[in-house]
Amino acid sequence: MKKYSFLLLLAAFTGVLFFSACTKEADKPEEENPAPTVTSKFTWSQSSTNYTADYSEFVPDFNNIYASKIDGSSIDIFLDNLNKGAHTIVPTAGRTFVYTDSNGIKHEATSGSVTISENTGTTLSGSYSCTLDIGTISGSFSNIPKK
Repeated sequence: MKKYSFLLLLAAFTGVLFFSACTKEADKPEEENPAPTVTSKFTWSQSSTNYTADYSEFVPDFNNIYASKIDGSSIDIFLDNLNKGAHTIVPTAGRTFVYTDSNGIKHEATSGSVTISENTGTTLSGSYSCTLDIGTISGSFSNIPKK
C-alpha cells in the first residue's frame, strides 16, 4: 500500500509541476479598425478678417445651421430644408442668416444664399455668402455634425 501511495503522490506532484511549468501564451490584442476621423470646420470672412468657429452643428428638425466662437460671435442660419442645393436667404419668408458679433450685436442678412453641397444625414457641408448691414459675410462649412 505504501508503494501505491508513494506512486500516487509522485504522480500528483509531477502533474502539478507539469501544469505549473506551462506558461500561458500572451493574449494578442484584437486588431482595431477605428472609424476614420471626420474633422468638422465652419469658417467665415467679414471685413477682410477670417474666422473659424470653435463649435458648429446642424439641427435637421429646425432646418438650422449654427456655429460659434468662444468670444461670443456666432452665425445662425434657418432654411426651408437642408437638402443639397442652393437656398436663398429671404427674411420675410423665414429663411434667415443672423451674425452675432463678439459684442453681442445681432446683424441680420437682407439677402444672400447658402449652398449645401452634401448632407449625409449625420454631417453637412456647403458654403454661403450674405449681405448684412456691416457688409458681406461669406464662408464655408464641412462635415459639421448633426445635433
